[in-house]
Amino acid sequence: MIQARPHCILEKPQTPRPSPANLSYAPLHGSPPTSTRRTNTPRSNKNLSCSPGFTLIELVVVIAIIAVLLTLFGLRTGTFSYWKDEGFLRRLSETMTFLHRQAVIDGSFYRLEFDFDRREYKVGMIVGSTGNAQGTTGATSSLLGNLSIELNEIISPALGSTQVLIDPPSFPSLAQAVEFPGQIVLERIRNPRGEFVASDGEKPFILFSPRGFSEFAVINFRMSDGNPVTLAVNSFTGLTDVYREERDFEWSYGRSPS
Repeated sequence: MIQARPHCILEKPQTPRPSPANLSYAPLHGSPPTSTRRTNTPRSNKNLSCSPGFTLIELVVVIAIIAVLLTLFGLRTGTFSYWKDEGFLRRLSETMTFLHRQAVIDGSFYRLEFDFDRREYKVGMIVGSTGNAQGTTGATSSLLGNLSIELNEIISPALGSTQVLIDPPSFPSLAQAVEFPGQIVLERIRNPRGEFVASDGEKPFILFSPRGFSEFAVINFRMSDGNPVTLAVNSFTGLTDVYREERDFEWSYGRSPS
């Protein structure tokens, strides 16, 4: 009887494979081998590349130089004076419109007074007794029509022979005088009392009535650049029209044509 012999498989012992980190290479010229193992050594700060930038002091110096250049440019070209003059005209126009409405709200007379010598204007509230202190009817009856005289009596009814100009209680800041900026010159003012210039030595004013009317007025300015500007006040709305030239107007409402 034949018996099968068991089949044996001999396993070849495996040698450990070196890891890539432990590999070494022999040099070409017989020098001792060196290890190529990578080590985590800190890098030197010299090898780090830093992008160039500006310090705070440099930025401040640059901004200061730009500001000086812009200032010199504005002074030479008159840009600053122009915008100051425009702001003054806008403020004066808005003040007259405000007084036209505020006189109705407060039920009081407001007065916008101009000073030729001091180159300024200010606002006050009129407190008076009985009688008519304006004298507009007698002084300008030859210049105004009958309807205009009646309208003026509506605008300025019985202010009294004695009047006191006080600070507006609702807005005390309006009593502070506003100076003309730059080289602005007030040349002439025309209102129902007549025409006023600097040589007259008077302080012309515009009256705002609590009945919703304002005195007609024409104001002529000479701006800092030498150009004329004219402001015309609308008696019914308190709004102003600005003309970039020297113009003159007359109150013709209710006047019979000649």
